[in-house]
Amino acid sequence: MAKGSFIQFLWPIYIYKGFKKNNKLWSTTYAPTYEEPDSYKVEFSTYKANFYRKDGDIETKMDVFLLPEELGGEIRKVQLTNNGEEEALLETISYFEIVGERLESDLAHPAFNNLFIRTEALEEQEGLLAHRRKRSEDIQDNWILHGGSNPLMVMGIDFNTKPIEEIL
Repeated sequence: MAKGSFIQFLWPIYIYKGFKKNNKLWSTTYAPTYEEPDSYKVEFSTYKANFYRKDGDIETKMDVFLLPEELGGEIRKVQLTNNGEEEALLETISYFEIVGERLESDLAHPAFNNLFIRTEALEEQEGLLAHRRKRSEDIQDNWILHGGSNPLMVMGIDFNTKPIEEIL
């Protein structure tokens, strides 16, 4: 289960974007980079949230669709538009964390809880499958599938299971 499943405003799945040319970094939402956009708008409805921001010539639209409660997940669709005259090479990073079986245990011992996570790159499907091993039989089994696709992708998908501070 992604950390965002427990407390959306503390641990969402982040999607970062950056210009390869000048190493400028921002995210699809205001948090976690807190970079001031030229324009920003958020709309909420019963089953989805829409985030729109404009940074220079780059427009970003992210739709977060909530799956039915029994499926317990979400789908994020990100659209990037370059309105400038120059070509822009952008790098996108999609990042998530898995929590322990109880939020309290993850807050108290995050490094210990990370010992129970197993990941597998599904390169053909362009996804990462993650699973937290159960520490007792009375706990529900949790899995997460994280992936993406882009028909205009130049460099392909790279999977990394390091903490975000080591990736950025």
